[in-house]
Amino acid sequence: VVMAASPADGLARAALERRADAIVVGWGAAGRRASHESPLTHDALARATSRMLVSVRRPESFRDAKRLVVAVPAGAQALEGFREAVLSAGRAWGNPLSAAEWFIVGGGSRDLAAALRGLAGSVTPGEVSSWREMPAALRRAGKAAFAIMAARPGSRAWTPGSDRMSVVLGDAFPEAPMAIFYLAGEPGGQDDGTARKPGDGAAAEAGPDWPPLFLAAASASRILPRMAEPALVDAIRALTATLFPADRAAAAGLAREFSAIARREPIELEPGVLLLHAHSPGLRLPSVAIGARREGWPLSALRRPVTVVVALCSPAEAGPATHLEALTQVATAFRDGDLARRLLSGEADGRAGGLPPRLA
Repeated sequence: VVMAASPADGLARAALERRADAIVVGWGAAGRRASHESPLTHDALARATSRMLVSVRRPESFRDAKRLVVAVPAGAQALEGFREAVLSAGRAWGNPLSAAEWFIVGGGSRDLAAALRGLAGSVTPGEVSSWREMPAALRRAGKAAFAIMAARPGSRAWTPGSDRMSVVLGDAFPEAPMAIFYLAGEPGGQDDGTARKPGDGAAAEAGPDWPPLFLAAASASRILPRMAEPALVDAIRALTATLFPADRAAAAGLAREFSAIARREPIELEPGVLLLHAHSPGLRLPSVAIGARREGWPLSALRRPVTVVVALCSPAEAGPATHLEALTQVATAFRDGDLARRLLSGEADGRAGGLPPRLA
């Protein structure tokens, strides 16, 4: 049984617990924009997990296709996960990738050819200026299968035109097997600037298999393994400042609440690991900030000094299930002591490999 706040979160959690490489879902409706009323959209799932997401139509017919047409929007060949997606498409078809037909939408055939050199050998991609031109460029459908490489909904590389690719090809070739590979790119973030951006140091190197809470924390530099603050109250203030970088009043208020919790009712996830959790009206998603200090912070209510502080905050309007799901992610992450050890040794600083293998 997988308990989660929504179907998308449940699928993401199941993939995490099973160490899955990808999530494959059915084709669904043509419109893939997220909404609060439609939590099962591809957009919601893309925001809930950073694993490869594949939407497939008629998967049983891929092997029977005489042709494989791979459509790539300009720039997608540079996104994280492109290589894995291309190799997966080739395995699904069952023939060498050098025999596939390649098209780039929006220009840049030389860039695509260069990216494919180590995957499909020397190929000459076709080039079209928009998705609307794809059916005419193909001329004959034959028994073709289609693989579409797409930017992840919510990522910086995504554009509204990305929604049109499956619609145009799906309408033109209604019987053809088709797969959309949503490449990792950068997972979406909150509107307060915590979204992961290319070149953001540790965030740019974060592994694609981290749980959503930890990916967001790494992206926003909220994992602090070498805190210098000698007092716990100061460390808490530093952590809440990362949760509300643009709202000092909210950060200060949350710091006071967390400090009071630490004095009155501290929760130890394990010896030395202090969990502080609360709700705040200033967040759209559950968020976590983690700080560590090898020397530790003394806390009278606990037998040993606190060496790791986990500050978890959920939106004030979020239901109990949402907060419980976030708590479960945090508790699972710290269950065997390995993450705490890595934080104290400076290994888990938001870089690839920083989290325990069971979270990968």
